[in-house]
Amino acid sequence: MKSMVKQGICVLLLLLVGWNSFAQTLNLSIEDLGERSVRLDWPDLGDGFEYTVEFTQSLGTDAWKPLPHQNGWPDRILGLTDRLSEGAEQRFYRIIATPVATSAQRGRLISAEAIADVSALQLNFVLAIAGVETIQASQSTRVFKVVYETVDAQGNSVQASGQVSFPSDAGQVLPLVSYQHGTVVDPEDVPSRYSLTQLESIVPVIMASNGYVGIAPDYLGLGDSGGFHPYIIAKPSATCVVDLIRAAKTLADQESYQLNDQLFLFGYSEGGYVTMAAHQELEALHADELPVTASVPMAGPYDVSGVLVDTMLSDGSYSNPFYLMYVILAYHGNYGLFDDPSEVFAEPYAQRVRDYLSGNSTLDDLQSQMPKVPKAMLNPAFVEAFSNAHDHPFRQLLRQNDLIQWLPEAPMKLIHCGGDLTVPFENSQLAFDAFKLAGKTNIELIDPFSRGDHSQCILPALEIAKSWMDSLKE
Repeated sequence: MKSMVKQGICVLLLLLVGWNSFAQTLNLSIEDLGERSVRLDWPDLGDGFEYTVEFTQSLGTDAWKPLPHQNGWPDRILGLTDRLSEGAEQRFYRIIATPVATSAQRGRLISAEAIADVSALQLNFVLAIAGVETIQASQSTRVFKVVYETVDAQGNSVQASGQVSFPSDAGQVLPLVSYQHGTVVDPEDVPSRYSLTQLESIVPVIMASNGYVGIAPDYLGLGDSGGFHPYIIAKPSATCVVDLIRAAKTLADQESYQLNDQLFLFGYSEGGYVTMAAHQELEALHADELPVTASVPMAGPYDVSGVLVDTMLSDGSYSNPFYLMYVILAYHGNYGLFDDPSEVFAEPYAQRVRDYLSGNSTLDDLQSQMPKVPKAMLNPAFVEAFSNAHDHPFRQLLRQNDLIQWLPEAPMKLIHCGGDLTVPFENSQLAFDAFKLAGKTNIELIDPFSRGDHSQCILPALEIAKSWMDSLKE
């Protein structure tokens, strides 16, 4: 423990492991940078630990909040700089060292239930009704709902659910493909609740009918997983994909299916974001165990701190204004953005958020009566502070979850329609430009329908994705 008082800033440094005080004496460095800024540095306990810095305004409360940092995920940080806002008299910090190897048995298959046997005829009928001509089912499939062990954003063991589908021919050597679904609010509107009327739940089944093991995570906070869904937050989005892949491999072995070493990833909208996050996670931390063959992120909001939020904070109307509230609530649930919703939301939306957080209403209630211009739901003071400060805490948290500052090794096709106003095409353009600038030559950006909006792009994007993966399949 170490403390100092300078320029009205009170700093209390505590290093904790697993939320318990750490007895070892450590040399913690505190540097006064002037202009109400302080630099915190701490020693590395080894590769088995990652670090979080939290702060509070008073030691008399338990209102500790994560301190944003510029490094982003999945880097391990050993120091950061914080600048107090004007009017803040003091700030207390604590540094938490969390073992990377948690007690969770990540990817452990908890249960698997066969929920449907689907014929090729049924699938082709649905495809015909949807107007899909270039994709056809070739064999019947068996669909499983699985429950598996994974971790939340804090590394705690949690259960999650998803779908795993197998082709009827068990004599094949199969690649594995993971499909990441788009934004949903209803926790039952997920792939593990397979239905011929729930179109995204059919995608992994169609892939299975074409000679893959098709899987699809429900995501944390949806399906059988409790808590608030970490919407557009990279790390928990990625880990639930990684661990479903592990669980699916276990189930394939139990069902006497043989897998080759190929692993494909694709997804649309939020699923495009989750696909890119999973690709990053797999190559950064699991490349030897689960090498990626190729990925197809489609129409995802990869520039979270820029294009995504600035689009929703514009003066114009937005196709789904609830997405802004969904992002803010997800980040509040993960990071703790406010003590009272009025700090972020204007009335009557602040009261609606209070009702939701206290359990007196549902997300469906929150979705009703949304303003056509999303920023109308926000406290004007919050909007002004966020818009005028590059280092605003919320923008820093968003910046940690950007997915345009890394370099994929496996081939990637970014698919996005130029007319998309829900998730602007600029998201994919920025990612593509960053990858190409770094010298990556196995990345391609495709605009299949330059005038197509978000919904019009889904089918052409899926057709291109499947055709490319089929061409790479062994």
